[in-house]
Amino acid sequence: MDAFDQMETIARAMSDPAFYPHPVTRLERRDTHISTVFLTGDWVYKLKKPVNFGFLDFSTLTAREFFCRREVELNRRLSSGVYVGVEAVCRAADGNIGLGPGSDGPVLDYLVKMHQLPEAASLFAMAQRDAVGPAAMRALGTVLANFYRSGDPADELRRCGDPDLIGANVEDNFRQTEPFLDTILDRDRWEFIAQVSRSFLARRRRLFERRVDEGRIRDGHGDLRPDHVYFHQGIQIIDCIEFNDRFRYGDVAVDLAFLFMDLDRMGALEAGLEALAAYVTAAADPALYRLLDFYACYRAMVRVKVDCLRSGQLDAAARPAIVRRAETYLEQAYRHAVQCARATLWLVCGLPASGKSTVAAGLAGLLEIPQVRSDALRRKLGGARRPPAGVADYGEGLYKP
Repeated sequence: MDAFDQMETIARAMSDPAFYPHPVTRLERRDTHISTVFLTGDWVYKLKKPVNFGFLDFSTLTAREFFCRREVELNRRLSSGVYVGVEAVCRAADGNIGLGPGSDGPVLDYLVKMHQLPEAASLFAMAQRDAVGPAAMRALGTVLANFYRSGDPADELRRCGDPDLIGANVEDNFRQTEPFLDTILDRDRWEFIAQVSRSFLARRRRLFERRVDEGRIRDGHGDLRPDHVYFHQGIQIIDCIEFNDRFRYGDVAVDLAFLFMDLDRMGALEAGLEALAAYVTAAADPALYRLLDFYACYRAMVRVKVDCLRSGQLDAAARPAIVRRAETYLEQAYRHAVQCARATLWLVCGLPASGKSTVAAGLAGLLEIPQVRSDALRRKLGGARRPPAGVADYGEGLYKP
């Protein structure tokens, strides 16, 4: 029996309420491209599929045990009392499959056991029914700022902010989605997104390097989506990426852009902006906004990649829905790419001596853009080194048309 057949044998056993050593009020199976999850009412059990996509490898029993334990360890950082632990699935002497350690047979696989959170308390469900209040989102932004601040900015993390490595992650998305062009994905949209992403990295290299110098590269969540955030007994954030550190390490803006992008897609833009504003204030990180569209585009392409890969695992009845979602995420990536590529002129106006030049200089440094001072430009065009003495009438002197 190969690993996939064995996993399905385990899944069939877990589809029987009698499998569980506790009452089952409602048994439901859910599948992703990398896991199979069983919800039982009070408890959740999560199996890892024996897949190898290159960026993750669950193909061996040893790997699945390791990553189950890693999942529990990492997710306890942003949740409290949710992740119970790792349990073995064993075959007893009578041939029945059950949870260890009561079974004396060989270990067939490992799974993660969690407390089941109420779905109505997820940010995803709350956004769908327009029940997300600004206070909750501000609290979320502050929790995330404190989480990133508490992490260890180890030297090994600094390289994850290197523009070349960020470019490699971006290219992974394009390499793994290219086979789906003209069948699932629109080629023109895809090529525009690729061109803008590469151009932004090349033109804004110093901006990425400065993020490293400022200590903004952290061990984050890696999959910060609305359906992984719950407002239940505090704020619970679950399901971070455990299978590839490279997808979790990076600029905090990567995490936050994922949350913002998905909320925007759901029509909850204001909720996303509230969380971002709270984070920026608590972390003193206004430069995040300069990277927001670039990373939102990148994260949308991650979702395109996931859905394209998932489409090949589904039957004909289920496949159209996942294809439509991939197309939706591609459109989302395109919109953020357009914003990323669009030139913006910032005008700072005010009364004399009100601080216009100071504010403009701060913006220019923050956004990595040139500063143009109108007074200096007028003097240059007029050939004067300094303004003429006295007060000129309106429309005269340096301000003469």
